[in-house]
Amino acid sequence: MITILKLREHEELAEKAAQWFHQKWRVPLEAYMESIDECLCQKAAVPQWYLALEGHTVVGGLGVIENDFQLCGCNPTGRLHAVHCNENDLSD
Repeated sequence: MITILKLREHEELAEKAAQWFHQKWRVPLEAYMESIDECLCQKAAVPQWYLALEGHTVVGGLGVIENDFQLCGCNPTGRLHAVHCNENDLSD
């Protein structure tokens, strides 16, 4: 069974999440740690980070972050939803 967890409510998973996102997207680990730490401080609605776990294994993740591409006008909300799921890890 897959469980979706809000990192803001599971601070103990912060480093595991940062490592997982770094491995999938190749963005520097420090950038994920900084954003996840900001999420944990609960100062604003964004950023938010979520993990999908099957047992103790991360099988997916979601980040709601400030959009790096705001100036292009392609996303009027100024937010980017980044989703990654390990297709091979899902049993259903």
